[in-house]
Amino acid sequence: MIQWKTPAPSDFALLRKAAELSGFLGNDCCAANIILYSKKYGTRIAIHNGFLLKRFSQEDGKTVWCFPAVLTEEARRRIFADDVSELSEACAELFEDAKNGGLSFIFALLTDEQRNLTERLFPGMFSFEETRDTEDYLYLSENLSSLPGKLFHKKKNHINQFKKKYSSCRLEPISASNKSDVLSIEEQWFFQNDGENDSGKRYEKEIITETLARYEQLELKGGILYADGIPCAFCIASEISSAVIDIMFEKAIMPFAKDGAYAVINNEFARTLTAFTYINREEDLGIEGLRKAKLSYYPEIILKKWNAARLPIEL
Repeated sequence: MIQWKTPAPSDFALLRKAAELSGFLGNDCCAANIILYSKKYGTRIAIHNGFLLKRFSQEDGKTVWCFPAVLTEEARRRIFADDVSELSEACAELFEDAKNGGLSFIFALLTDEQRNLTERLFPGMFSFEETRDTEDYLYLSENLSSLPGKLFHKKKNHINQFKKKYSSCRLEPISASNKSDVLSIEEQWFFQNDGENDSGKRYEKEIITETLARYEQLELKGGILYADGIPCAFCIASEISSAVIDIMFEKAIMPFAKDGAYAVINNEFARTLTAFTYINREEDLGIEGLRKAKLSYYPEIILKKWNAARLPIEL
C-alpha cells in the first residue's frame, strides 16, 4: 500500500530533483507550486522504488493521479535503455491505490511523451482527452528579454509609452525589505478586481501571503515594478528545472496596468532570467482574453497535456 503524505517545504529538494531528472517543463511539476497549492488540491506524494508518485483532486473534486516521475539516475537510465519494468510496477501501484479507494483511475496532465509511454505499457486500456485549457505557454527567455524583430514591435512601443509617461521606472528584486510593497499591490489588485466576491481570488490572496512567508525557503525569485516611486506591479517565479522557470504570479494595479505595466514588468523581469532557456507563463484556463494575451508573445512551445481514463475491464 502506498504511504501518501502532504508535500511540505522539507520536500522541496526532492520535488525539484524529480523535475530535473525527468526533464519536466510543466508548471504542475514546479516544486513550489506543488507545495503551496497542496491544501487547495489535496495533493499527496509518495516514493516508490526510485519514482515519485503524486495524486490530487481536480476542481470538480475528482481524484486523479500523475504519471510516475523518476527520482534517481538509475531509474532514468533504465527507461532510456528501454527497461520499463519498474515504471510499469509503479503504475500498477497507482491502479491498486484507486481500486482500494473504490475510485475510477485517471492519469492527469500527461505530456505527449507520457501519453506514448502509457499507450505502450497498457495498450488499449486507456482513453485519452487533450486538456487544452491546462496547457502551458513556454517562451524563449531571450525573446521575452529582448523582444526582437517586427513581431514584438507593438510590445516595445507599449513599453516605451509607459516609460515616457512615468519617467522614473525601475524593477527591484523582492527582498525582506520590500515584501510589504508586494502585499500592498496584491491588496489593491484584489479590490480593483472584485476579489471579495470571488473565492478563487480570495484563495490566491492567501497563497501569495504564504508564498512571501516562504520566499527564501522555497528559493523563489521575483521583482517589483516602481513607477515614479509607486509600487505598481510585481511578479514571483520559481525554477521548475535548470532549463525552465515558472511565472507563478504577476499582478499590476490600475491605472498603471492600463498604461502597460504588465508589458513592462514582463520584459524587465525576463532580463533577469537569461540563465534559463524557457520561461513558463502557465496555462490560459480557457479564458479567451488570457489566451489572446499569451499568444501575442509568440510562445515557442504550447505544452500539450492529456487526461487518460482507464477503461473498464471486460470480464
